[in-house]
Amino acid sequence: MEKQDYQTYMTPGAYEALVSEAGALLRAGETAEGVVDRLLPMIASSLEEGRKARHKEAQANGIRHAREAGVPLGRRPTPLPANFPDVVRLYREGAITSDAAAKLCRMAKSTFFFRMKEYEEAKRALRADEREPALK
Repeated sequence: MEKQDYQTYMTPGAYEALVSEAGALLRAGETAEGVVDRLLPMIASSLEEGRKARHKEAQANGIRHAREAGVPLGRRPTPLPANFPDVVRLYREGAITSDAAAKLCRMAKSTFFFRMKEYEEAKRALRADEREPALK
């Protein structure tokens, strides 16, 4: 294998480490068979690390391209229940607790708070859009 070829299969520095280790073993009087036996696990490990690095890079490129194309990533949010605005209003008025509000919406308490924040931000954005004069 030529020196440039290792970059396709191994992580940076792995080739140099293997060559250095082989040289040290040979200088220490190790037989060729002993060198191969000692280096094989290192080679296999380096190849696996290189495979994982290439996979991670390809995955990152795919995610970047998907984001640039506007493809939504991750789990789709479940739609809000029909009673959500009423439950949020009751919670904000102090008529019900956050535990009760979450149970009424059939979601975890942390999800209720997260979705409530999204809901209220969307409402504020709509109100702000309505206040701005239309540009013609």
